[in-house]
Amino acid sequence: GGVACDCHVEDVSVSPPAGPTCPRQGPQVQNGPSSEEMDLQRRQLQESQRQKEIEREHQELERQERERQERERGERERGERECQDRERLEREKKERERQERERQDFEAEREAQAEREQQEQQEQQEQQEQQQEQQEQQEQQEQQDCRSHRI
Repeated sequence: GGVACDCHVEDVSVSPPAGPTCPRQGPQVQNGPSSEEMDLQRRQLQESQRQKEIEREHQELERQERERQERERGERERGERECQDRERLEREKKERERQERERQDFEAEREAQAEREQQEQQEQQEQQEQQQEQQEQQEQQEQQDCRSHRI
């Protein structure tokens, strides 16, 4: 049994190499990377570039989306400001119209009051004139009465 074992060991150690079973065992190891390694590196580089391009496109899409949202927000805010401005102008216009009506009402009331006062003064004056006339008539009557008594 031991001899067979020795023979087997001799075969393994004495037999010449059967040639490169792995590319790294060949002479290419000394000369640089194998074509398979070059392909792998090239594929990795392409994949890396593709990933970078996808990331750039993704960032560009995000930037465009942010700009779109910013524009929409700006337009919405501008629309809200314009609406608020229109509402404020409408309120101010109504307030001016209300003040103008109040002023006109006040003016009309003042004129009416002045007319009433003028009317009252006129009535008082007429009353005074009537009283004065009556008094004068009464005095004339008394004078006549006095004269008729003397005679």
